[in-house]
Amino acid sequence: MYGNKGPPRKYSTPRGVDETSNAKKTCQKCGSKAHWTFECKGVTPSRGAATTRLSRTQQLRWGIKQQRQEFVPEPTEWEAYKERVKGVERQLVAEARAEVSQKKQRLEDRTGVKRESEEQSDMKVIIKEEDNTHNAKKTFKTEE
Repeated sequence: MYGNKGPPRKYSTPRGVDETSNAKKTCQKCGSKAHWTFECKGVTPSRGAATTRLSRTQQLRWGIKQQRQEFVPEPTEWEAYKERVKGVERQLVAEARAEVSQKKQRLEDRTGVKRESEEQSDMKVIIKEEDNTHNAKKTFKTEE
């Protein structure tokens, strides 16, 4: 680039320009390692050594390149404690539900009658309350 004398005074050499590093010199037009792209002479477009490369998606799809692993930090002591507490809470709730279902099953076995589900019985109570409010309104209107 600068000839045999090297760079002028007070100028630094760009990376890879010194004479010993020919491996870093690569012409992008012809692929030669003898000169830089801007020094290339007599290159025809049909002779250019353009290489086609796979995209990152294609490399991942065909297993040429590994997918990046996302960094997942270790949980803090507080987060680990909260997870343990949640696990114990879930376990206790599951045990309590199992006990309730066993008691219901024992009661059904003793009496021989199946009890209504709680939702159905709650719906009946709500319907009865609505009926009572309608009757109360009717009686109130008749009293006026």
